[in-house]
Amino acid sequence: MSNEMIIYDLSQPQKALEFANTLKKFVIDQGLTETIDGKPYSKVEGWQFAGSQFGLYPIMIECKNESTYEDRHYQWKDRKNNPRELKTKHYKYRAIVEVRRLVDDKVVSRGQMTCTNDERIKHSFDEYAVESMAQTRAEGKAFRMLLAWLMKAAGFAETPAEEMEDHKEFYDNCPSAEEKKILIALAYSSTLTEEKKNEALATIAGCTTYDLFQRIEARLKDLQPSIHEVVNPSQKDINEHIKRFTSQPVS
Repeated sequence: MSNEMIIYDLSQPQKALEFANTLKKFVIDQGLTETIDGKPYSKVEGWQFAGSQFGLYPIMIECKNESTYEDRHYQWKDRKNNPRELKTKHYKYRAIVEVRRLVDDKVVSRGQMTCTNDERIKHSFDEYAVESMAQTRAEGKAFRMLLAWLMKAAGFAETPAEEMEDHKEFYDNCPSAEEKKILIALAYSSTLTEEKKNEALATIAGCTTYDLFQRIEARLKDLQPSIHEVVNPSQKDINEHIKRFTSQPVS
């Protein structure tokens, strides 16, 4: 095969970086992004495109069935906190994918990943879907081992979105960084002592549920200084004071 098939050369990082903007445009234009914990991740198709521009292609080496087919009775809550229940069998697959060069078929990277319906967001997956996801994850992993720096240069996280799927529901149900900033601002403006403020900030940093978020927010709002204690209050301060005062129950 001719070297003309390779558009960019990985052995020349500076030239390869010229491709970063093209990669970013392709991933965004094709809707291949997934936002997890506020960070943009590219789906495996974006990694495939990146590899193709360097004359690289993936090949499935093995997809091993590690299912036990034992009975499973899953009970969980969906993103809206609705109870879910499913009786099924246990499915698990382990896949190995290699990334090779078109010019000489040389193996330049290798990825191994698993998928199982024991994962919370995979409880309802059929067996074929578990097998397919194991293959997809392994392919993304193989490309990540080689091109993570380039994907980062394009403005995306250095991990394929599919590799992060088992974490996605957790992050989706966590307060975002922007929401935590609201609590941080309330902590700094509160009447807490410096020691207690530091404790509050540590609690905010570790806040992973909206139930805890709401309790922290309510507590910190109760600890805001009264309008009479604020020097040169802004209109926002006045509005917040009025809001707190009018929301209090009449005794």
